[in-house]
Amino acid sequence: MPKKASRKTLKNKADKTFSLYVRARDRICQVCATNESLQCAHGFSRRYHSTRWDERNAWALCAGCHMTMTHNPIAWENWMQARLGVIEYAELRGKA
Repeated sequence: MPKKASRKTLKNKADKTFSLYVRARDRICQVCATNESLQCAHGFSRRYHSTRWDERNAWALCAGCHMTMTHNPIAWENWMQARLGVIEYAELRGKA
């Protein structure tokens, strides 16, 4: 009988699948429009499981833009509000 997958293994598989989905959906960096070194960037941290796999909370960003947004949370928040709109941003923040 096959061994049951651990919770950590299942979470890692879900993260990988979600990341591939987001990068395929967006195809280019949503900040600078390059298609180099795309990563799945989460608006609200992945630690919040309620929004971890919510497609409204993730965008494809190039490595440079991902690092820039990670280290500039006010700019990231402003970008997210402009992208989602104030109401949807508030709903997503409440969900997180």
